[in-house]
Amino acid sequence: FCYNQVFNKRRWRGWSAERTLEEIKKITTLTSNLRLKFYDDNFGANRKRLDAILNGLDKRHDLWIELIIDSIDESLLENLSLFKSTWIFLGVESGDERILKKMSKNLTVDMIREKFELIKRYKNLETTGSIVIGCPGETKKEILTSVKFLEELSPTRQGICIFAPFPGTEFYQEAVTLGL
Repeated sequence: FCYNQVFNKRRWRGWSAERTLEEIKKITTLTSNLRLKFYDDNFGANRKRLDAILNGLDKRHDLWIELIIDSIDESLLENLSLFKSTWIFLGVESGDERILKKMSKNLTVDMIREKFELIKRYKNLETTGSIVIGCPGETKKEILTSVKFLEELSPTRQGICIFAPFPGTEFYQEAVTLGL
């Protein structure tokens, strides 16, 4: 879980908006009916870059992007709603305040709920909400709280991932210490 923080030493890296748009332009010479799927770990990490890419794309395309919850705002959603369709993958991570804090997500259940309510105002935006269960020290009650919270959010699709402690992360060290 959160291996990229260790692997990339907390640095985010990505192609420039110009380079990204050049690559997409090359692809559009092959077909006009595209579903653009951005495999960025966090497509919204650099908002200026994100806006430049979205503004440079043909709105007749379908989009599939991954965003973190706190990058969602009205302006971004308005821009995303201009596309033929947009699918947004969002890492909810947990519906339990203690676990969110343990994961260092700087999120609260109320913040997550508010962002999903904002997204639902836009008819052509679909979502995947994903939680992670099995965090070291997480109780069965906390897992059930997360599952119920995900159901409450009512994303288009729900994802439940099993916690995987990647070597080099704090969670890996904790799992080793706990004998997990």
